[in-house]
Amino acid sequence: MQSVENNAPDIDLDFVQGKLLPEVLKSKFINSKWQDLKTVKNQNCPYSTIRIVEFLDQENSVVTLFLKRITMPNRTTATIKKALHNETSLLEKIKSGMQGAAVEVIETFPEQQVIVTKKCPGEPIDSSINTYGFWWKNKAYHNSYRESIAGQCGTWLKQYHTLTGKKEEDLRPWYNYLTGEMTWRNRALNQQLPQYEALFNEVADYFINELQGIRDQGYSCTYHGDFSPHNIFYDGNEVRVIDFFDAKTGHPIIDQINFIASIASRAESPLYPKSRIKTFCHEFLMSYGQGFDKNTELASLILLLQSVKRLLVLTNHRPTRPDKLFVNRAAISLHMNHLTNHIKNRKNARHTGPWPFINLAMLFN
Repeated sequence: MQSVENNAPDIDLDFVQGKLLPEVLKSKFINSKWQDLKTVKNQNCPYSTIRIVEFLDQENSVVTLFLKRITMPNRTTATIKKALHNETSLLEKIKSGMQGAAVEVIETFPEQQVIVTKKCPGEPIDSSINTYGFWWKNKAYHNSYRESIAGQCGTWLKQYHTLTGKKEEDLRPWYNYLTGEMTWRNRALNQQLPQYEALFNEVADYFINELQGIRDQGYSCTYHGDFSPHNIFYDGNEVRVIDFFDAKTGHPIIDQINFIASIASRAESPLYPKSRIKTFCHEFLMSYGQGFDKNTELASLILLLQSVKRLLVLTNHRPTRPDKLFVNRAAISLHMNHLTNHIKNRKNARHTGPWPFINLAMLFN
């Protein structure tokens, strides 16, 4: 049963801001004007409520903090508390092992399901990547800027996976988690597009059976879980990453594929140049390099799951504008064809992704 706290995010944030946080600021920001802590903005996200607050430090510079309260209706309070504890521990490990490569955590309040962090320097790269100009501009500066962002994302991810990596890890619990991810999305797609129920069921059965056939005791790590442009910040010099709430133990390739899929999804629209998106993905992979077990079968299955995820997003958000509706329908058709061809060709389509220009063989070159 969902806890009572999950229904009152604003009340809990008031309590954290008014009662709990001042004691932390008193010890961590000595001589600062933390008594003048003020609310700047409240924003509701799909699975969290965020409050932005500010105060002045001893040099009268603005200190901006983010109070994020997790409000996920499908998770118990105990599960959220554990995830917040793991996120805090992971951020501390990154701080000591990678030097400023992630958002700085100030404090965690598990009972209120709140984590407090400093403002991450820079802006999320999502704000740049979503603009047409980011991809179409072809001067030397713009090309090097794109390559720099892609390369730094790949370098950061490799360092993070190395920091949290393990050898000879039993990945079967993670495979069970992936099975659950596919199962509930399959049910949701059957409700959205009941005319394709037979196909979706066949895809899910294929995914689960193939996954159970893998007996991988290879390299694992604490992967990020949502390594996507909206969680990656760039200040012109280096990237930093936020939101480790969904970090789990599993194969590192899932973060690579998640990043590539989030970039490649822009190519569903004819307004984004596929050639430069492909170059961006290649630069990311080249900077990441290799260093873990090569498992093309697992990569193919994870990409199949990514296509199912994307298809569910596309069917849940149907635009009303004619041009956007056209792109949406074309993208749905793209992923439906990928699922159909994957089932039809089975082993012969192991490397091909839902976006025609993405070939997962490049992960292992």
